Amino acid sequence: MTVADHLPPEARNFFERDRRWCDTQARAVGPRCAELVARLLGDRIAERLRAAQAVLAKSKRYGAARLEAACQRALAHDSAHYRTVKTILATGADQQLLVSPHTP
Repeated sequence: MTVADHLPPEARNFFERDRRWCDTQARAVGPRCAELVARLLGDRIAERLRAAQAVLAKSKRYGAARLEAACQRALAHDSAHYRTVKTILATGADQQLLVSPHTP
């Protein structure tokens, strides 16, 4: 059994930022971010927890409004992945008009 006090600080931070923490932080950003994080953590949570944490960390660099817009765009394209959100933010696509992919 691992004793939390014996872990290095970055490992302690990882385990303290669990599913509940991610959900709370995502809801603070907005409903689309909360939906994206919920989809990320819907299954295989142990594998996707780091991705959810990374998505939420993007709010420090880009702000909550841009992160929310990036999550909305990722969900519109049915791509609830960290890499998608990261690319949207890096290219500034979150600041462009979102046109539904199903619109003729």
